[in-house]
Amino acid sequence: RKEEDANLGSFLSTVPKLYVFISLQILSLPHGDMSELGKKFTCEARFVLVIEKDTIFQTLVNEGFYKTYAPCLLMTAKGYPDLQTRCLLAELGRKFTEVPILGLFDADPHGLGVYCTYKYGTQNPTMRNSKLSPVKIEQMELLGVLPSELQSLQIRASELTQLTKADRALLKGILKRSYFKTDNELAEETIFMNTYGWKAEIEVLESLRTGYLCQEYLVNKLKDKKIFPTA
Repeated sequence: RKEEDANLGSFLSTVPKLYVFISLQILSLPHGDMSELGKKFTCEARFVLVIEKDTIFQTLVNEGFYKTYAPCLLMTAKGYPDLQTRCLLAELGRKFTEVPILGLFDADPHGLGVYCTYKYGTQNPTMRNSKLSPVKIEQMELLGVLPSELQSLQIRASELTQLTKADRALLKGILKRSYFKTDNELAEETIFMNTYGWKAEIEVLESLRTGYLCQEYLVNKLKDKKIFPTA
């Protein structure tokens, strides 16, 4: 929630890559120290939903998803998350420990890789914080789309894409990461995808029924987390 603070208004400069949906406003995030931003706002959100892709983010906004679950916070970095996005999420997780941080990603190797970057950070020194430490959001939960549920959702084979050699190389890289041994869900989904041999994007859910993502899939997923509609 944006405070009535003129300093915050000037602090939120225009950065076209990253958007945060707060209440009924889309605000761009600044470059800089996210801990300073954290001092300037409070969070009344019931949960944070991090969305891998801008197209899906726009779909949720256009279909009024935020109204159904208000107050909630929708975020996207339009693909691979930059340092500012992850620093903000880490600050949210640090300051508001009671607010669940959930992730919606493609059911493919790249989607799992993006999820891992959010949750565990990256070894790239240019993508670390000012203390040169990896920026992690370890409380982030993988809400979907899970590779293991593609069959139970009865996604048509024509809507799936077979894994490529490059895809399998990405999965192999994830299998070698240190946190793979302790993250049971990540391990299960990575191994399943590698064995199953198929992948899908979030958009595949719309092949089931128009509006399925917002009206059924996310509703059921959030219900499993004991999060229910408010509208």
